[in-house]
Amino acid sequence: MIDINNLEHSQVYTLYDVFKSMYDELLQKAEKTENDETQLKNLKVQLGVIEEFSRNKMAEKLHWTKEEILKNYGHKPTLIISFHPGSNGYSNYGKELVANVEFTEDELLELFENIRNNVERKAGIVNFKKVPEMENGEFSTYDIFEIGGRNI
Repeated sequence: MIDINNLEHSQVYTLYDVFKSMYDELLQKAEKTENDETQLKNLKVQLGVIEEFSRNKMAEKLHWTKEEILKNYGHKPTLIISFHPGSNGYSNYGKELVANVEFTEDELLELFENIRNNVERKAGIVNFKKVPEMENGEFSTYDIFEIGGRNI
């Protein structure tokens, strides 16, 4: 068992991806040895520990709001969204998602008003089209760990 308390936030999330990959690979194995079963159990525990760490980080601080996405990336950005492990966004889209964020005219008016009035930070639902499939989707800003992107 790895002690994640001495690691940086992003390092813990990288470990999650490694453990999840190992877990999924072992789960797919047709004939499992006793050692495989033990390793599966240990990996599941470690994944649970990291998911609990993630929930605590999410409760501790809201990383992004719709207003901040608009201010930092504009009204029609293409973004690479990284989700907290164990979040709904992670469960639905995986670790990362490349998305064209879409704000309606009504949303934009509300967001600009919120920015002007310095309203309290809160999570919101973001609508997007997944790249490259251009399928519609949505996620909560609560689930976002990091954003990379540009306004094109």
